[in-house]
Amino acid sequence: MEAIWRLQKHFPLAFPVNPAPKVPLKEGILKDAEQHLELLGITAEQLKQGLATWCRGSRYWSSMTENAPRLDLNGQAVGTVTAAQALHAKQQVKRQRSQARRAQAKPKEQTQAPADATAAEQASD
Repeated sequence: MEAIWRLQKHFPLAFPVNPAPKVPLKEGILKDAEQHLELLGITAEQLKQGLATWCRGSRYWSSMTENAPRLDLNGQAVGTVTAAQALHAKQQVKRQRSQARRAQAKPKEQTQAPADATAAEQASD
């Protein structure tokens, strides 16, 4: 996504490139980043979507541990992750893993269903 690449280019401490672990971002970082739209060369909507994408992955949720520093655009600590936020992040990681497992199981169920139906038809013949 274009917005993420541009954030990584201009604010590498807040938006590290994989495989470096992601870091918890300052609450309200969208407002801070909106001050740099011209520098970033993206629209407000692109920025919003880029940040949403950045913050919803398991790499980001895994960085949200209790008392972990929250960083501003320059990589400076400006707060910490609370216990409630860390718990929410842990639940998000669990939920994403569960959804991924279900998504993997679904194609198997769909390929097994026709085979089961064929076997039932053959048995009734």
